[in-house]
Amino acid sequence: MSETVNQAGQLANEVVKFAPPATYVAATKFLGMSPAEWVTWLTIIYLLIQLALALPKLANYYGPKITRQYLSLSLWIKSKRGK
Repeated sequence: MSETVNQAGQLANEVVKFAPPATYVAATKFLGMSPAEWVTWLTIIYLLIQLALALPKLANYYGPKITRQYLSLSLWIKSKRGK
């Protein structure tokens, strides 16, 4: 029993020796977020920017097609109501 307690004490000493310095710990929690959270938020911001840049191109390409389909459907519905 005392052997395992001694090993646990040695392990605790080793962990304390290799613990990161306080400046590193403070840097990993910059503005209260961990590095993984920073990566997540920066990825979301990047995707939103890419989407905002792609929307005008997509609107120019698909806009007329969608408008044509909507108009033809509207005219077809209107013709059916008239009868």
